[in-house]
Amino acid sequence: MARTKMRRNISVLGTVFSGLKTYLNNLDIFMKYLSFPVLGSVFGIFFLFWINYLFVTHLEKIQASHPIFSSPVVIFTLLLLITVPAFFVIMKALFDYIVAFGALNSMCVNSGRITDVYYHKETIKRRLAPYCILLVVLSLIFGTLSFPLLLPALILALVFFSLAVQIYTLEEDISPYEALRKSIIIVKSNFWGVFWVLTIITFISYVAVPYLICWALGKTVLIQWFANPIEKYISLLPISDINSLIASTGINYSFDVILIAENIVYCTIATIVTMYMLPFRCACCVELYKGLAGNYTPIETEDTQSPKNKKKKKSE
Repeated sequence: MARTKMRRNISVLGTVFSGLKTYLNNLDIFMKYLSFPVLGSVFGIFFLFWINYLFVTHLEKIQASHPIFSSPVVIFTLLLLITVPAFFVIMKALFDYIVAFGALNSMCVNSGRITDVYYHKETIKRRLAPYCILLVVLSLIFGTLSFPLLLPALILALVFFSLAVQIYTLEEDISPYEALRKSIIIVKSNFWGVFWVLTIITFISYVAVPYLICWALGKTVLIQWFANPIEKYISLLPISDINSLIASTGINYSFDVILIAENIVYCTIATIVTMYMLPFRCACCVELYKGLAGNYTPIETEDTQSPKNKKKKKSE
């Protein structure tokens, strides 16, 4: 791979605002595109626990009416069969979210309106195997460095490899290894600029926005409404026995079922909001890539690839 000249000066706030502009310009498109990957995952998990709850609470009645269900093998087989649809929905939603993680980078190259989401999805699906290899390698690197004592090394890895997915998505003929290598090279040209951009977008998408939305919803009855079914599920657990065990040790603490249920609701809402802000993070990283990669030339987007524009170009 030839050595490329780098643009070393980037504006931290300018990069964040450009990414935010792209995100807001296409907010409706992003929300629609991520609806199944985000809500499908949540629905699948909810459905999985709901099925288990119904199964456990009605198991004695089922066994009384049909003795065959007293067999552990039959119970396990039945439980497996009724949970397969939920597992399928969860896995399909997660797969679509992984594809979206790459496709969104292609969508965010231009700050204008996105007109062809399907084209960008196919950009990733055409190179799906090496793309998955890249994500696995990144996961292994970050997972290996996730021990508390290795926190400084983890931060360095997060910064230096922060543009690997963008590079792989936006440069057609590049391998996962080359994407990792080039990410290190271009980030090195302005390490602190990249660090502060990542810090700001992480704070906005993982802390500020989820907190504000959870705070606003906490002022309504929605939290309690969502917490009620979760509270019933948690009540099946031996919470009272655990509290008795804690009390016997002299520790002045006990688990509150209602509080646990409400915290689960808050965490779920925060997770949903964070997942929906993926396009914002991708847009900011794409702006970083465009600012740092001196040899950057935009790949052909849907504006030039769609049949309508191809026909128009041909007529001209």
